[in-house]
Amino acid sequence: MTDKNLLAQIDKEFNNRYPNRVIYDGIADFVAFRNTSPRILWVLKESNDPGQTSWHIREFMRTGVKEYPRWKCVWGIPVIISHALINDVKSFSEIPPEDDIERVLQKVAAINVKKIGGTSQADQKVINAHYKIDKDLLLKQIEAISPDIIINCSRVWDLFLDLKKTVGFKYIEPFQVAKSKYGPVINAYHPNRRNLTKEKYFELIQKCLESVSL
Repeated sequence: MTDKNLLAQIDKEFNNRYPNRVIYDGIADFVAFRNTSPRILWVLKESNDPGQTSWHIREFMRTGVKEYPRWKCVWGIPVIISHALINDVKSFSEIPPEDDIERVLQKVAAINVKKIGGTSQADQKVINAHYKIDKDLLLKQIEAISPDIIINCSRVWDLFLDLKKTVGFKYIEPFQVAKSKYGPVINAYHPNRRNLTKEKYFELIQKCLESVSL
């Protein structure tokens, strides 16, 4: 079960490590998340904030992402996939435009591996290094969120390995999927991947989930 009090404590621990620089993430709306099936967690790399200020990405998710002009670059695919999974939509053609369904982000969780701001072009080596530094809190945060499906878009391979409970994994080219103690964990691409269309991304997620039981 999602632990709101533990998540608040984890926020404080991240702030102790990065005083006044933490971009707080996680669950946008606790009631909506708890009442949604499946409970989906998106794991991303970092937020675009070179000034490294402190703010709440979950407020952004709760009140509407459309105020940011280029929101679809990062949030378009999470909106599409989340809507499809929550509403059991099997065909990409049946998914409404992102502008009409972006409030689905109120029902999901999203976290960044790197809790302080970065640039629009994330350095994967830096993201991997932050996972090693903050692995203890990140895994505790995922535990407190208690999702049913984890979509790891951070491309941090060690995170995928730490979450999967099986010896091997299934390769749904170019994604990987395995079972975790929560449910399926998918090692996917970042939503802003230019050589992967939204429709293809949707199809890959569907294939990954079909290959393992929820």
